[in-house]
Amino acid sequence: MPGTVTFIPYYNCSMRHITAACIAMLFFHYAGAQEFGGNPLSHKWRQINNDTVRVIFPEGMDSIGQRVANTVMYINRHNRLSIGNRREKMSIVLQDQTLLANGYVQLAPFRSEFYLAPPPNSNDMGAMSWVDQLAIHEYRHVLQNTNFNVGLSRVVGYLGGQLGRTAANNIAVPNWYWEGDAVLSETALSEQGRGRLPAFFDGFRALSLAKKDYSYMKIRNGSYKDYTPSHYPLGYILTSYGRYEHGATFWKDVTDDAVRFRGVIYPMSHSLKRRTGKNITQFYDAGIDWYRKKWAEGGDWDDTTMISPQTKTVTDYKYVYTTDAGDLLVLKSSYKRIPAFWLIKPDGTEQRLFAPGFGFDDYFGYRNGRMVWTETRYHPRWTWKDYSVVMVHEDGVTRQLTLKTRYFSPDISPDGKLICAVSSGADLHYSLDVLDAATGEVIRHLPNPDNGYFTYPKFSADGQYIIAGKRGKDGKIALVQLPVNGGDPEVLLPAALRVLGIPAIQGDTVFITANYGNVDNVFAYTDKQLFRVTNARNGVQHMTVRNGHLVFSEFTADGYKLFQTPVDLKPGLPQRSSWLQPDFKEGGSIIDKIPDTEHTVTGIRSCTV
Repeated sequence: MPGTVTFIPYYNCSMRHITAACIAMLFFHYAGAQEFGGNPLSHKWRQINNDTVRVIFPEGMDSIGQRVANTVMYINRHNRLSIGNRREKMSIVLQDQTLLANGYVQLAPFRSEFYLAPPPNSNDMGAMSWVDQLAIHEYRHVLQNTNFNVGLSRVVGYLGGQLGRTAANNIAVPNWYWEGDAVLSETALSEQGRGRLPAFFDGFRALSLAKKDYSYMKIRNGSYKDYTPSHYPLGYILTSYGRYEHGATFWKDVTDDAVRFRGVIYPMSHSLKRRTGKNITQFYDAGIDWYRKKWAEGGDWDDTTMISPQTKTVTDYKYVYTTDAGDLLVLKSSYKRIPAFWLIKPDGTEQRLFAPGFGFDDYFGYRNGRMVWTETRYHPRWTWKDYSVVMVHEDGVTRQLTLKTRYFSPDISPDGKLICAVSSGADLHYSLDVLDAATGEVIRHLPNPDNGYFTYPKFSADGQYIIAGKRGKDGKIALVQLPVNGGDPEVLLPAALRVLGIPAIQGDTVFITANYGNVDNVFAYTDKQLFRVTNARNGVQHMTVRNGHLVFSEFTADGYKLFQTPVDLKPGLPQRSSWLQPDFKEGGSIIDKIPDTEHTVTGIRSCTV
């Protein structure tokens, strides 16, 4: 009857809407709004669209779109043992206008976005191709979402749509698993990944050194008072420990139990208890203990003196320079204060100078009373279009040197007339530019025929050369020296699978951090040889030389602190322990196995998923 025909659909629709509204109100913090109007209408888009993935990318970036499609399709066919075989087509949008180095996967609608500008700091993410790393990491999130669409989570998804499914999955599976498993995937399927970076473990290793044995719940939920590592290293430690102890399919089985809600309250903990005899707290304790034993290896550290004060609040002293007066210039921040530039006098007294604006990277350079850094600027109309401009401070005056640029990691020449900075183009072409420090005009693009990514360039003591790390497409980093006049570059340290940090120039010696061993330490390149300078307890970020002593910033349980030790060049390089060379039985690196298949590319009118 007509009344019945109209009544039943209306009733079903209302119940679904009511259920979705209730879920949204109860778990609103899991939902994120879409952003519209992000790119100009003139921005043209292309796509690769097949039965596995739809990759949407800006016009002119066909090779990047092909690489992402081929990587995703290879993983989909060959690397699913540890997550499951459920399949669901995915849309991936490649964003090239923003300088934020990031990516995400999200339901409602089910899609992923890659922000293609690589991170300037190699210690954060490593040195592998940023496109490859995004594809491996983010597609793992796709496979997680796809394989978690089962049991009660699937029912909630049917009733509440993709937002309901998101809520159910996030209640069942803690955020540390999502990110830890994805970091494990990027580590297992490449020769790099964050699981091979010593700096990735600095936070937990600092707590271990300080004998701060926080509970699982404190680590899980964080603290506004004490330093606690993020859910990324927490997740990697727990997921890797589970793989080591229980095999490649362990987490597939645990998470399958959880998203089916086999144990309504804390289903993940119930599954761990059933399969290992340990609830989630006990499992965390076991995983941390397992790693603590690894971190204790090679514990014959150098004697150093901490010269920054002990503080009740977590406080960072980063990027340390020596001024002409013998003071130390640092970027200081804490849980109570925003980042600002500070002077530390030889007697230990501190003087606040001023605070820089917000930037994608907080690094700054200093030379002979002049400071230089970058700040973020946003387009007033287009959400995804932003810039990174060079700022200069001299004689008490701060000025913006460039406009609508994409610069990172600037340094200033000894005479203050030139600035060098890394340019990260929207088309993924990179350059090392020499600028006029007075006008910001580009004087010269230094040679970069292989399109490597330069990291933290520094002028030599005489101002005739620029010394920088250079990341290649193969993920290896070299230390290079480039003549400012644009002549042929010289390789100081050959490209290798290790991370080089920020150089500090002292005469003919280049001090630089590197992760040859289990932590990032300071090394010195001089007379065409590399020497070890520090054997620190935890990761070193940056350094300067003052009065024959090396002053460096080392990570502790209370933040980055300043330490000093006599400059002593020692031969020999430390070796890396096995826990930083993991084998998760996934078949090894896929980077060289990904095919170069040419997929059909078509145009689209607008970027819609």
